[in-house]
Amino acid sequence: MKNLVSLLLIIIFSSQTIAQEYNITPLLKQLESGEYLSVKKEVQRLLIRNAGDPSLQFLDALLTENGETASKKFLGLVDKYPQSKYADASLFRLYSYYYAIGSYQTASKFFERLKAEYPTSPYLKSAFQNVSLLSDEDELEQSPQVSVPETKKIAPQKEVYKYTIQAGAFSVLTNAEKLKLDFEKNNYPVSIKEKNVAGASFYIVLVGQFITDSDARTELTEIFNKFNISGRVVQIEN
Repeated sequence: MKNLVSLLLIIIFSSQTIAQEYNITPLLKQLESGEYLSVKKEVQRLLIRNAGDPSLQFLDALLTENGETASKKFLGLVDKYPQSKYADASLFRLYSYYYAIGSYQTASKFFERLKAEYPTSPYLKSAFQNVSLLSDEDELEQSPQVSVPETKKIAPQKEVYKYTIQAGAFSVLTNAEKLKLDFEKNNYPVSIKEKNVAGASFYIVLVGQFITDSDARTELTEIFNKFNISGRVVQIEN
């Protein structure tokens, strides 16, 4: 998060301040210095009297550890306050989150929206770094199966695990570790993978390894029933 906050501060100092919005620059500086808890407490206090302030809403979303919950807050800000000085930053954050969790099609939609609605946004340069990979997920899903001609006997190959379950994505490692511990207590094989997208770090909780998509989806249903977590099946990266 520190890299992202640094980028935000650079952009803020190079742009004009909108007087109608609360000036969160001092809070961003505190956040950059690692004062996470104190900033979060102050934002919650300020939101009591300034619930409709888009700058404070942006910072609240930025401080939200659960990626899915944060993405809903960012989207709400963009839709309700498209003229906010942080609207383009919110779209960039949405793009970064969905790219990090492997939802490249959704990430592409937010990238295109950022490009169309905020063509001069300084965040476009960072987003362009990964844009060439946005269609990879669709290509994998739509690739035809190729049959191997039975011209000769081939030695049986070792079964390969191709799928895993993505149970959550967090901007704070501690929260990912808490979820990992919950799964470990229930004897699930689980790991955490860090993914960085243009300065934004996300910690992805991955549960199990499966040979087929069907096996993974069966386990996904059990995880939802046991933990009330709406995860998703993803391919294991080589």
